[in-house]
Amino acid sequence: MNRRTVMAFCILFAACLAPVFSTGCRRDEPEIEDAFPVELQGGWKRAAVVRITDVPAEISQVGNPTAVAVTTYTGQGAVRVRAYRMKNQTLAFELQQKYHNADELAAARGPLFYVAMLTNTDRGTAMAVLSELRRAGQ
Repeated sequence: MNRRTVMAFCILFAACLAPVFSTGCRRDEPEIEDAFPVELQGGWKRAAVVRITDVPAEISQVGNPTAVAVTTYTGQGAVRVRAYRMKNQTLAFELQQKYHNADELAAARGPLFYVAMLTNTDRGTAMAVLSELRRAGQ
């Protein structure tokens, strides 16, 4: 076998195996529903998770989320929570630092950015749910 034949064989071999290796390296992103555990410590239970498409301008200015969903946790009250899956945890952390809305509280966990709405609930209750959501991922 000469050098040209060996080189052609290597190129052909690499071309045949490229699809096998490229699919093996791809990471599948978890479903956005997995951002909300069914139960949290403290007696919080999750309602149905609904995917949504609207993203506030404050969030899209930092980065567009790959998925958005909303649910309500009930326990010692009811807290409505939105989750934004960002492209990486740096963006989620940056949002936690920059996001300020008088009617909402925010927290980040990995690439997830959570917003708890203070409609019909107090800050302490909303903060308890956000704390448990952050702890659930550790």
